[in-house]
Amino acid sequence: MRETRTRSFRFLKDRRTVIASADQVFIAALTHWLVGLGPW
Repeated sequence: MRETRTRSFRFLKDRRTVIASADQVFIAALTHWLVGLGPW
């Protein structure tokens, strides 16, 4: 039981890292798009 909890926790941690990096890419793309779109 304890090992399963550790494994699922590790899985969640990895998933959170993947989501965070995907968010950074999305934000960068959005910023780039807005800068290209906007008057500035």
